[in-house]
Amino acid sequence: MSKILRDLDDADEILSLYERFKPQLKALFPDFEDGMDVVRFTQMAQNAHVKEDQKLLAISAYTKYWFTKHPEVRV
Repeated sequence: MSKILRDLDDADEILSLYERFKPQLKALFPDFEDGMDVVRFTQMAQNAHVKEDQKLLAISAYTKYWFTKHPEVRV
């Protein structure tokens, strides 16, 4: 899955996948809110009671989505 995320670079595809997986994020992380910034999402995921690999995958995917949605923000 990490290779798929790494190779995914089409903004429209990333945004579309996010829309499809939003319900799964809410199921996995009850505190999830659509539009939350990447720092808040990461903190929420790190504190969640889910498997470590699920946390890492969710953080990676959300980070990719968030920076695609907010190209003006750079680290």
